[in-house]
Amino acid sequence: MALFLSLGLAFFLKDLLTNLINGLKFKLDQSFNEGDKCIIEGDKAVIVKIGLYETVFSIHNGRGHVWRFVQNERIKFLKIEKIIEDVKE
Repeated sequence: MALFLSLGLAFFLKDLLTNLINGLKFKLDQSFNEGDKCIIEGDKAVIVKIGLYETVFSIHNGRGHVWRFVQNERIKFLKIEKIIEDVKE
């Protein structure tokens, strides 16, 4: 029983530290900051909050204005493009 508890605790700590490190990497990266306009997988978005465990994006799409909560370990799988100059269409 102690072996299973120690393995469970070890996996929990590994996941926690991995998510924390990914969050710090994204937060300390000067390419993206809170308030930046970006495009996430084809939808215009604004970075609302970069947290240690999850990041919040405000997205305007066909479904309306939504907030998307993304765990920091999943950010590397998203296609994120930073808007440098907003073009009026």
